[in-house]
Amino acid sequence: MIAEMQQHEFDLLKEYLLKSSGIDVPPEKQYLFTTRLSEFLAEETCTSFEHLHSRMGLDAKLHQRFVEAMTTHETSFFRDGHPYRTLQEHIIPVIVKMRGISPRKIYIWSMGCSTGQEPYSIAITIHEWCRLNPGTGLIPSDFVIFASDISDKVLNVARLGIYSRDEVARGVPDNLLATYFCKHQRGYSVADEVRSLIQFRELNLSQPIQYIGKFDLLLCRNVMIYFSTELRKRIVRQFHEMLQPEGFLLLGSSETIYGLSDAFSTEHRGETNVYRAVK
Repeated sequence: MIAEMQQHEFDLLKEYLLKSSGIDVPPEKQYLFTTRLSEFLAEETCTSFEHLHSRMGLDAKLHQRFVEAMTTHETSFFRDGHPYRTLQEHIIPVIVKMRGISPRKIYIWSMGCSTGQEPYSIAITIHEWCRLNPGTGLIPSDFVIFASDISDKVLNVARLGIYSRDEVARGVPDNLLATYFCKHQRGYSVADEVRSLIQFRELNLSQPIQYIGKFDLLLCRNVMIYFSTELRKRIVRQFHEMLQPEGFLLLGSSETIYGLSDAFSTEHRGETNVYRAVK
């Protein structure tokens, strides 16, 4: 049963969500709060949405459950297709060329990684690039992928790397499935050599990002669409600081850097808009 939400309750929860996660829910989407929160309102024996709000500040688990309920986790392997072709055909070769003979590793960050399909798709793309370009001397372990999300619940799924047949059918070609996955009683498990490239961590992009090193490529696809313009500007400034000179930034297919920063140049690679950090 869907509970009724009063206007002042919506205002309270909207502000709480904005401050705690950066997600900005417009008034016309008030229904998202009622439909997503009604079930566990009863499970937590809260008498009203206002009661839920008052408890969240004192209960870390309830707070986390609230944020997870209000976060969208739509994802799939090789989502949209073209960013991964651009990664293999253009971005990785350019990064490798800029790296030159340096022995340093190549660092990539997948943000809002949800249940892990994006970082695993990146890792598979890296394996394929190394296989097809043996003359470079690079091997997959020369790459490090950080993968983060605000939800520890979805990160636990990502760390397991086990997916149903339907989940792998959404985007994984048969040849890659046979090479980089193992059959599992629940469907398919990501092969260890793919999993070993990735480090998962819980991270809230609405909070100042601690400096964790320089990156060659940042992927923040379909994440900032839920944030206010001011927060997006702050995040993009941090992206610029974290990237190597002329490092790469990929956003979602419907997103743009326009109006957020003039510190990036834009390259059009087929259907993919590629942003380069200007130093």
